[in-house]
Amino acid sequence: MSPGPGRAARLVAAAVGRGTDVRRWRVLLRVQARQGSRRVRDAFVPVLTAALAAGLAYLVSASLLGHQLPLFAGVAAWVCLGFNPDRQLRRVAEMGAGVTLGVGLGEIFALLFGSGPVQVAAVLLISALTARFLDGGQLFTTQAGVQSIVVVAMPAAMFTDGAVGRWSDALVGAALALLVAALLPGDVVRRPRRMGQAVIGELATMLGTLARPRSWTSRA
Repeated sequence: MSPGPGRAARLVAAAVGRGTDVRRWRVLLRVQARQGSRRVRDAFVPVLTAALAAGLAYLVSASLLGHQLPLFAGVAAWVCLGFNPDRQLRRVAEMGAGVTLGVGLGEIFALLFGSGPVQVAAVLLISALTARFLDGGQLFTTQAGVQSIVVVAMPAAMFTDGAVGRWSDALVGAALALLVAALLPGDVVRRPRRMGQAVIGELATMLGTLARPRSWTSRA
């Protein structure tokens, strides 16, 4: 005869109770929820501004430049701004320069040699070494390599906006991102203070939860 639902639930609870402490799971879930909520609160305004900048960059490239698919305008704006509230002008400029360099080299290479595995490897080699020659920043080189790969790997049918269409889109996105970073500088003091408060709050929650007595005891 198989055990009833209540008996099965008690057996499962007993097995879980023997292997782990329920309070630890409770603390873990609470800490994870608090950390996730804090990350969302901290990133909401930066992500909102980056999303608006990406949409505006797309609109500018589509309306003013007449491009049919200004994908890299929005991509460049998002890559440069990201979700970090402490946006430094030098970092944004470095990212924007890397994106525009990679897109430009990738576009020229794709027009001359097409796409394929050999072309992807070759354009990455060229763009990364070119970026290292121009600047020592890691983000600059990384973005140059990534964007060149993306451009070369894209179908040839997407070359619809002229010889430097995607490069000009990336330039528009990077320029708007730099403008946003200049107009909305981040507060370098507020974030460390908030992080310290969050750590103290999580520690207090964990200690308070561990100090509570067990609400139930496991029995087979």
